[in-house]
Amino acid sequence: MKYRMEFAKRDSVAFVSHLELMKVFSQAIRRAGLPIACTEGFNPRPKINFSSAIATGMTSLAECAEMELTLEVDADQIMERINETLPSGFSVGAIRQMEGKHKSLMALLSHSDYQVRVRLAETYGKAADLDEAVNSFLAQDSIVVLAKRKNKVKEKEIREGILSLEARAEGDFLYLTMQLVAGSNGNVRPEHVAQALMDYLSTPSLTMRIEKTMTYGLKDDEKTRLFLV
Repeated sequence: MKYRMEFAKRDSVAFVSHLELMKVFSQAIRRAGLPIACTEGFNPRPKINFSSAIATGMTSLAECAEMELTLEVDADQIMERINETLPSGFSVGAIRQMEGKHKSLMALLSHSDYQVRVRLAETYGKAADLDEAVNSFLAQDSIVVLAKRKNKVKEKEIREGILSLEARAEGDFLYLTMQLVAGSNGNVRPEHVAQALMDYLSTPSLTMRIEKTMTYGLKDDEKTRLFLV
């Protein structure tokens, strides 16, 4: 029996790594007494899959994961039992039983929404022109960033992966709202978009706080909340 859940990772556990997060959920499911299915072999592992890895330091309101149980259990009961055993900062907000065959969550994932709060080195002095500056930034045919992967730094083209971007300035902060391509067909990281914008605006930043607010997949070619795809 396969079940899909949507869960949140909040501020108090923002710096829990993805590997640690996987262990947290495995342990919570076992402590909840749920009949989790495991892989075969010398090192059996619980059958839990996540839509994507949440970067360390990032929070999220809409992550998705799927798990396989050996017996059918009421979805509401599963959610209640898992939430009772999850550490503070994690919470499951929805769960449903899956029927039939379907692609993996990573293959289904297509877009993600983010809110990014950028702390600036000084007050942004052109707030009235910010919308025009963002539109000019997006009007570029190419936006290239330096992306680190496996101890190597490579140039990465991200313009096509930025589906929308809005910004507002408040004192020493810029607040960015963006929708980016995600999943196995391409993945643009919000910190890369934010830094590219800061460079374009010639505005030095100090820190960034990133929260994923929604994940999407495509259902009948329509963008749909990933949990429901």
